[in-house]
Amino acid sequence: MPRSSDGLQPLCAVYTRSCLPTIESTLNRGDFRISSFLADIDALILTRDRWQAFDPQQLLFTNLNTPEDYQRAQELLREEGN
Repeated sequence: MPRSSDGLQPLCAVYTRSCLPTIESTLNRGDFRISSFLADIDALILTRDRWQAFDPQQLLFTNLNTPEDYQRAQELLREEGN
């Protein structure tokens, strides 16, 4: 699971089947936050120095939650294309 300057990035992680009971238990409690089960699994944390060479601008973890976020992502893509 990568760690960026914004913290852990659990949506960009790979989870093994051994995590399934913990995830199911969390969901059965009605807790649907992905961060809820992180303390209960054995995760390998990838610090920035492990992934920075692949993404020096730290764009991998850009959120696209609003139309404005999407517009900014489009602008970044256009800038990279030049």
